[in-house]
Amino acid sequence: MNQIAIGDSSGMTVIHGELISPPYRRTTCFFNFEDQHEISERIEVEIAGTPTQIQEVLERFNQIRLRAQLYESGTYYSPQYLRFQQAHGDPTYRTPISNLRLAVNREGYLTTRKGSVILTLHYTRPPWFDKGLYSVPLSSRTSSDVVTGVTLVNHCDAGASDFNSVYTKHSGIETSLPAPLKLEIEFLTGASTLNDLLIGMYHNPGDDRGEGHFYCNASDFSGGTVIYNAGAINNFYRSLSWSANTWTSLATAAITDAMMEKLDYKAYRPILHLFNSHAYSDLYLKCALLDGSDLIYESDPVHADPAYGYVLFPPLHLPPHRTLRDLDPKGLTLAVYGFKDNTSTYVITFDQLILLPLDYAMQFKGFFNMTQGDVFVYDQASGLCNVRTGSGTKEIQYQLPLGGSLMLFPGRTSRFILLWTNSANQVVINDSVKVIAYYRKRTNIL
Repeated sequence: MNQIAIGDSSGMTVIHGELISPPYRRTTCFFNFEDQHEISERIEVEIAGTPTQIQEVLERFNQIRLRAQLYESGTYYSPQYLRFQQAHGDPTYRTPISNLRLAVNREGYLTTRKGSVILTLHYTRPPWFDKGLYSVPLSSRTSSDVVTGVTLVNHCDAGASDFNSVYTKHSGIETSLPAPLKLEIEFLTGASTLNDLLIGMYHNPGDDRGEGHFYCNASDFSGGTVIYNAGAINNFYRSLSWSANTWTSLATAAITDAMMEKLDYKAYRPILHLFNSHAYSDLYLKCALLDGSDLIYESDPVHADPAYGYVLFPPLHLPPHRTLRDLDPKGLTLAVYGFKDNTSTYVITFDQLILLPLDYAMQFKGFFNMTQGDVFVYDQASGLCNVRTGSGTKEIQYQLPLGGSLMLFPGRTSRFILLWTNSANQVVINDSVKVIAYYRKRTNIL
């Protein structure tokens, strides 16, 4: 390799290559390319110079070791990295290292006086190297392969510009391993706020498979009364009224054979978007899957909090159980049930049920509100998020990252679905954001 360096963003120490300088003389790497969660390796660095120069190098590596230890204990901001370049000017590969331990040759205390010592770096690392940060070309209903940002609104309906998802084509990603994402999401709406943010990702081989199978609109359901309103998602909401104090089927929608096949045995979180908030403190809801009158699956009940304009149901798989996959999966009926502990008449209204993909998903729980011009940034490689304030010159943390991971896969099309709430726990359907994405190309063998 032309160049090898170790350190972090505060400074890199070159130990091999064109930019090497005395007292470093020669570096020998003993790399392991194994399919393990953590890989143990060592690097030998030959140092030649005056005793003072040698001592300065040893102190420098002790500082690197200390920073690595402090990062592992949560008291330093960055891991320590090994960085490689195949040739000077080429893209840089990097991997974080931990459990860093230093050793010198047994005769080091003698050879130092003669002007040389061999320093050995023992460390562990994950089984991959990242190669730079690259733009992700995003496509939607109205754009193709955009890297400067795609505008999304906080819902999806039949209108050409009303969508809350984008996708990147399988041909737009060059990576050998699952690659971590970096997202920049600018909040665009004045006189509004962004608090919680949910992102779900759906991966499939080849071309994009559309988005319709992720959404069940009010007009897709049976039960209650469907009512036209221009302020509702897709211009309709459904009003449900009942008085029984037992679990009652309120609304049902068909998940067709074609929809079930596209849902592809993955995990989803059903999210019911209420057209109007209700005022009931004892309302519980659950969702179920039926084949005709046969109950195939039912979720645990959830409390429908009157302070929220939406209901998050427990995750479910669609199809709900493992099959042989000899044939395409059979469609089922999705049902929403309600329960209360009295016989008063309750009324709830909703305009859409969203199936948010969960296999790769994150929730960012807000404890402060973003306003117009703020930019939310999440970097999967570090697991950290922040908000660039409206001026764009400072950053602060407004959300806590919860959940799994946001990754791109080689040879697979990836769709992102976004949903966010404001300071009043409402999903304001016409609020908008601009999304820009990047990824780190990842490989396991240099």
